[in-house]
Amino acid sequence: MSSLITIYVCFLNFFNTEYILKYKYTCYILLSLLCLKSLYFDRRKLKECLKKGDLFAKFLIYMTFGILSTVPLLWGGRHNDILTAYIRIWLLLPIIYYIYANKNINLISGFIKASYLINLIILYDLLKYTYLFGRIQSIFSHPNFYAFYLIMIILCIMYSIHSKKMNAKIGYPYIAFNIFMMVAAGSKTAFIVLGFILLYQFILFIKEKSKITKVIIVGITLVGILFTIICFGDRLANLRIFDINYGLAENQINSFTWRILKWKSNMEVWYKNILGVIFGYGYRSEQFYGMEGYSMHNEYLRIIFNTGIIGTILLLNFSISFINKVTRIEDKDKKIFYISVLILIIIGSVSENLFVASETTVMYLAILFSINSNEFKNKLMKREYKHINVSPLVSVVMSTYNESSNDLDLSIQSILQQSYKNIEFIIVLDNPQNKIIKNVLNRYKELDERIVIIENEKNIGLVKSLNKALKVASGKYIARMDADDISYRDRILKQVNILESYNEISLVGTDILLIDEENIEIKNENLLISDPVQLKKCIGLCNCIAHPTWMFRKSILDDLKEYNEIPCAEDYDFLIRMAICGYEFYNIDEKLLKYRIRQNSITQSSEYKQLIMTTRIRKAYKKSRGSVSNYNKHIDTNVDCNIHIKSKELYYKIKNKEGSNILSKLVSKFVALCNPYFRSHLISRMIIRTKVYKLL
Repeated sequence: MSSLITIYVCFLNFFNTEYILKYKYTCYILLSLLCLKSLYFDRRKLKECLKKGDLFAKFLIYMTFGILSTVPLLWGGRHNDILTAYIRIWLLLPIIYYIYANKNINLISGFIKASYLINLIILYDLLKYTYLFGRIQSIFSHPNFYAFYLIMIILCIMYSIHSKKMNAKIGYPYIAFNIFMMVAAGSKTAFIVLGFILLYQFILFIKEKSKITKVIIVGITLVGILFTIICFGDRLANLRIFDINYGLAENQINSFTWRILKWKSNMEVWYKNILGVIFGYGYRSEQFYGMEGYSMHNEYLRIIFNTGIIGTILLLNFSISFINKVTRIEDKDKKIFYISVLILIIIGSVSENLFVASETTVMYLAILFSINSNEFKNKLMKREYKHINVSPLVSVVMSTYNESSNDLDLSIQSILQQSYKNIEFIIVLDNPQNKIIKNVLNRYKELDERIVIIENEKNIGLVKSLNKALKVASGKYIARMDADDISYRDRILKQVNILESYNEISLVGTDILLIDEENIEIKNENLLISDPVQLKKCIGLCNCIAHPTWMFRKSILDDLKEYNEIPCAEDYDFLIRMAICGYEFYNIDEKLLKYRIRQNSITQSSEYKQLIMTTRIRKAYKKSRGSVSNYNKHIDTNVDCNIHIKSKELYYKIKNKEGSNILSKLVSKFVALCNPYFRSHLISRMIIRTKVYKLL
């Protein structure tokens, strides 16, 4: 879906030739419907967005009000002129919501890559029809829209250069080429806008320099400008972009004078009708009043005329929210990029129809709504934890069975000695016959009233024990803990900070340090994915959040209820169901738990089951189509461990004796290939590992 959106928004959107146009809008409708389908399956997130009045919610309110202001225009017999354009703008809403909500579309890179082919096509037309220089439009509906498209490409290139995502030796010459193509398009307004943007970026550039350096840079710049004017002034004056009266016939007014007359004629109509002043005259209504047949060439006046005072206030509310989001971006390069986009829109809207043509409307709204992922990701990737004023209750759940008393002591102490104190520690004793564990638990219960002990009548297994603990948990957040692992002192504090600071995150894990039975560190190259966007992609490939490190919001149990009672891999099943429901994950890039590896911690039979269940969960997820009920239909929980029992036993026999020598490893892999489950596992593991490395 992300690739389809990138292809349409960054490439197909700009083709307005007669042959391609009908296919373009067919693709547009299909893409909108696909996004609408995705929105339906992810409606929980949409409800949250609307409930808290997020950026998209404010824009949707403005668009909904636009319906009310447009109804009289449709009844007035003008529907044939505006209905197509009106439907088109509403079909865009599911697409921009997908961009806003999914945080995994790189539009900046997409625009740059697509621009190579688009500029090549237009350059070919320019060389073929040289008389069009100064007013080239080619595949675009108007030369001015092509000029403003080129400004966006220049901004994307500048951001990519500054953020080290593009080689400056390629980037700066390409910027120069785009400026040349702007001259070929001949838009005066676009050049004025580009001038303001370059001035803003120039001020930022010299701001960090010393006083002497500033004087030198400003001096060289002024000399360069004067030299250009003196040497090439006459030639530049003859270009359309610098000559306001270029190509005018006798007694013909220039474009800026014409714009002023259009504004005046429309606003004279607007203030004569009180309903028009309050509610506006409807979408695209400006072309039916004043100087008929033309748009306003001023977005501010057009919005006032179309939606009245109420619509203008609603759009202003959206604009303020967007500016607030821009100010919260911590990535300096990204912040400069979005401020530059704002300059483009604010100044360009004075004299152009930036949100009238379909190609520019799609481009600007897609860029504006891509801000959510950038701001969210950049803030979250910083390992800084702000102080929280509240201390919500955290329920730590643990199940114990046959752990050693020493390991259990270390595990319990690591929770009771946490720097975050507002916890309840729910421990389920799943082996009532083990008197040693029972004595340890009772001793700690007497020492700390935060401990809650649940004793099972008989052994019921990990999943059922955890579900019993979840039912009695009263905390806002639920943290997992295994009875033989050790949590670092600040683990719970740092996880609570993430969940309190970012409402988008529903479950947070951490990096782990592997230790053996003697508490000695085991060297391991652990691949940790922190970025929420990449993490969600990774969930569909493998379990990339260590179960004992989990802390999640208790509220997600309203959707998931509890752990599914499956033979094993219940944690992976839980994450998959969270992903289907649209919840977000995060891994703190810091080792906050010591994860114990024991020789007998996993039996041969359960390892075999784990392999089979993980594969089945992954396949069921692919068939789920965004629905938990579909996922549950496709998952088979019956695991027959007697299948190919001989090859399985031989595999474990060789694996347990496997040393560092290459021959024994090759033999064990060969034996594994004799078993269909292990064979598919080895192949899929290679594919998954390749995909995970790509995410990193």
